[in-house]
Amino acid sequence: MNNFFAINPTNNNRRKMVPINDKSEEQSQKDFFISYTKSDEKWAEWIAWQLEEAGYSTVVQIWDFKSGSNFILEMDKAIKGTQRTIAVYSPDFFQSLFTQPEWAATLIRDPTGADGRLIPVRIRKCTPDGLLKAISYIDLVDSDTSTAKEILLRKITQERLKPKSAPIFPGQPTISTPPQFPGSLPTLWNIPYRRNPNFIGRDEQLEKLHESLTSGKYAAVTQAISGLGGIGKTQLATEYAYRFSSDYTVVWWLRAEDPAILAAEYAQLADSLGLTPVGTSDLQKKIRTVRSWLEQNRGWLLIFDNALQPRDLHDPQNPERQYLPSCSIGHVIITSRNPHWGELAQPVKVKVFERSESITFLLNRTKETDHIAAGVLAEMLGDLPLALEQAGAFISETPGITTATYQDLFKKHHSELLKREKPPLQYPDTVDTTWRISMDKIRKDNSVAANLLNLFAFFAPDNIPPALLKNRERFLPKLLASVVNDDIEIGDALALLERYSLIESSCQTISIHRLVQLVTRDWLNVTERRNWSKVAVLVNNDAFNFHPDHLQSWQECLPLLPHALSVAEHAENLDAEASTTSEILNKIGLYFQQRAELLDAKRNFERALVIDEKKCGSEHASVARDINNLGGVMRALGNFSVAKICYERALAINKIVYGPEQSEVATVLNNLGLVSRNLGNLREAKEYFEKALVIDEREFGNEHPSVAAVMNNLGTVLLDLGKLQEAKKLFERVLASSERIYGTEHPLTATRANNLGFTLRALGDFSEAEKYTRRALCIDEKSYGPEHPEVAIDVNNLGLILQDMGNLQDAKKCFERALAIDEIAYGPEHPKIAIRVNNLGSIQASLGDFSRAKICFERAQKIDEKTYGLDHTQVAISVNHIGEVLKELGDLPEAKKCFRRALKIFRKHLGDQHSSTNMVRKNLSSLTNR
Repeated sequence: MNNFFAINPTNNNRRKMVPINDKSEEQSQKDFFISYTKSDEKWAEWIAWQLEEAGYSTVVQIWDFKSGSNFILEMDKAIKGTQRTIAVYSPDFFQSLFTQPEWAATLIRDPTGADGRLIPVRIRKCTPDGLLKAISYIDLVDSDTSTAKEILLRKITQERLKPKSAPIFPGQPTISTPPQFPGSLPTLWNIPYRRNPNFIGRDEQLEKLHESLTSGKYAAVTQAISGLGGIGKTQLATEYAYRFSSDYTVVWWLRAEDPAILAAEYAQLADSLGLTPVGTSDLQKKIRTVRSWLEQNRGWLLIFDNALQPRDLHDPQNPERQYLPSCSIGHVIITSRNPHWGELAQPVKVKVFERSESITFLLNRTKETDHIAAGVLAEMLGDLPLALEQAGAFISETPGITTATYQDLFKKHHSELLKREKPPLQYPDTVDTTWRISMDKIRKDNSVAANLLNLFAFFAPDNIPPALLKNRERFLPKLLASVVNDDIEIGDALALLERYSLIESSCQTISIHRLVQLVTRDWLNVTERRNWSKVAVLVNNDAFNFHPDHLQSWQECLPLLPHALSVAEHAENLDAEASTTSEILNKIGLYFQQRAELLDAKRNFERALVIDEKKCGSEHASVARDINNLGGVMRALGNFSVAKICYERALAINKIVYGPEQSEVATVLNNLGLVSRNLGNLREAKEYFEKALVIDEREFGNEHPSVAAVMNNLGTVLLDLGKLQEAKKLFERVLASSERIYGTEHPLTATRANNLGFTLRALGDFSEAEKYTRRALCIDEKSYGPEHPEVAIDVNNLGLILQDMGNLQDAKKCFERALAIDEIAYGPEHPKIAIRVNNLGSIQASLGDFSRAKICFERAQKIDEKTYGLDHTQVAISVNHIGEVLKELGDLPEAKKCFRRALKIFRKHLGDQHSSTNMVRKNLSSLTNR
């Protein structure tokens, strides 16, 4: 077959160049100078390499300009020393100051373009203007490697484009047609569809298709348009036929999915052309006659619609299936769901609409103006053109239905809407029919492929890793379990699904359109849906093995998160595999909490709790787990009272289920200690930590992660109570333990290093405090990235140390950074924001800006009073700071009120001898003595 672009053969010999009409040019000149901008350097290299591999010579800056040389002189030398200049077109090319003199110098030597000295090559979408607008360019935009190479080498040559085969004998009978009236259709035209008045987008694809079909000098290219059913392949081919009808005298549409229909319609062209006597019944003779005519005449277009596979149109072993002319001088378009046409045709992949195209289409189709509703509906329909057309038609034709109300209708009755009896006028089938034919065929031919489609229908649509199934046969039905580790068997099944364009493959993952998934699920009965949902959630729960302490699991779970969310939602709605569903929801919640996406974490914990209370009752261990995790996220959100209620309920359940001295009880005791500390109940917090520590040390020994965690938390409360030496010893022990358990670069090691640094600061050892805090910051930035709340803690503490050391400007930058991170993570009213603005206020005061300091302290006080109530040590800290600022501003009566209030709170919660109590007492005394 000779149905490709005509590609000139390449070898290592010098390619022949047509001489330029300039007698003064020396024979030693190179062929091409390549002009480009820095952003397109890799393209310039690629072009130069292809040309030199083909036997041309080039000058390209990255290869030929020497370091330290004068760029202007080198550029001038390169232009003068080459016969032609290739301009690498991109938006950056036209913005560059250096490319303009390069192409301008070339045009001066060839102002009329007669010698073709300037050869533009477009590699990114852009539109030349001015003088360059009149010069045609070689277009490589959206081409793959082999296509781009072929186009470049074919169009760059200045040789005569003499055909490889003999021209048609002028006396060959041709179709006799009068001149075509502009705008009218060709005489021989059998397109079965009217032109779609709502056709939108695809302009660039149509132009590219037209350029590809008309660019071959020797033989036109057969173009294969592939993609998912309903994606718009037939519409694209139909629009092409109408838009470029003036290029043809014969346009013939062939339904290629059925061999008998294809043969009959192909043979019918013989009758329409008058190639065989009336009454000829030999079908194969007619087909051979038509093919011979096509090989010797120009100006025709064949469209093979919905072809299944290449051998249906050209099978060398079957003379009855040879429909493509062997020396085609017309044009052929093939539409197919099968993407594998490379051996016969140049592939054109059709994708769903861009979201903006979907919105425009819906607004035009429905005559509505609600862009938001159109965008939501486009998302629901996955931007699939056929689904959008069905929806648009229903909305337009049904009184009282709008784009917004259709969304609710689709959620409840999508199956009925996708099955509508009559397809839209411009389409052969509905969405449901389009895919069910393929699905029926797959279920008949390959049960493994059908099983995979059923299973993946419950995953998220994009980036599904089939390898996820490997070694998880214990969760799979018998058929899949028997082949899941057989790469060839699974590969064949996936290849079949791809051949029908029900999936798209990319590297190690596949994608399925969301409506394909929807139709697949609808095909299953209720029991089948529940069973496949169960399989999906079991597989994903086993794969989504997230643990906050295991760094590797963070990255491993990231690509699996969308699938975990999807299978959990389906299982939840179908009431399938409740215990596994609640387990994966808890893992998802912990993952979101680790990423500081706290509201998402809260929603998943709440969903798990609803499932477990319904299935297990209110006193089950799973319920305690859910409530404990919910308490953790409520504490992170600053809702300490609710968090404590959650922990107390979880503790009560665990004592009943496990007994009072088990590690599950210790876990909740530890969490109660954390929230009690947040609430300012330091002695209560200390008691909880000590109880938890006794249980964990007895069960696990001294070198266990749980023991280290409780000891760390006990150290923080000792620090709060002013027992600095005890806290320091505990943190040193915990840090050493963490380094042994987790290693030196783990986030938990960072937490312990940060706490030790904070304690050393309280003891006045600022140098050592800074060392440990910077170490923690380095680990956390590497683990979480620079914008995570854990990083904010480190940065905040570093700011405190720098402030103590007198480095106020750097301290201020630290507090501002910590505040910015936490405001994004928690919002403006979180208790952590109060800590950050308190510290920022203290720096403002140290810098003498008391008015701004007062604003910061008052904001902190307002947040803390809302969070903790009026009688809390955090409130006392802000109130004391306000008193200090008021004192500096000269408002002594108000300052005295603040100090008295702060002193009362500190005495109540910390006692008379605490350092904070003493500090406020000293502040009040300084005013009392005046």
